[in-house]
Amino acid sequence: MTGVEKVSDAVGCARRNARANELDDVCHFICADATDWMAEQQRTTFDTIVLDPPRAGSTPEFLHGVARIAPKRIVYISCNPTTQVRDLAILREAGYHVQRITPVDLFPHTKHVETVVSLSK
Repeated sequence: MTGVEKVSDAVGCARRNARANELDDVCHFICADATDWMAEQQRTTFDTIVLDPPRAGSTPEFLHGVARIAPKRIVYISCNPTTQVRDLAILREAGYHVQRITPVDLFPHTKHVETVVSLSK
C-alpha cells in the first residue's frame, strides 16, 4: 500500500498507525502533493486507488493520472457532493462506472454529508 499526503503531520500519524498495527512492512507513505506525485508516475500500477480530496475536489491532472494508471477499482470519498459529481464525470469519461454510492452522516443535524463512491472499470 502506498499513501500520498501533503501534510507532513498526517504522514507521521499514518506511519505510527501502520507500526502500531504491525503493517509498517507493507505500508509506504510519501509526503508530497498528490497531483504532482501522480504526474510523475509512469510505470506504477495499483489494483485500487482511494482518494479523499479537500472540499474543492480533486484536480483534473490527478484524475487523468488515475485513469492512466488504470486501477480496477477507485474509491472516492468526498465531503462535497457537488465537486465529487464534477470529478466523477472525468472518471466516467475514462471508462469507470459507479458501482455503489454510500452517504455517511458524520455531522448529525447539519446539511453536511460524506459520500463514498465505489467505481470499477
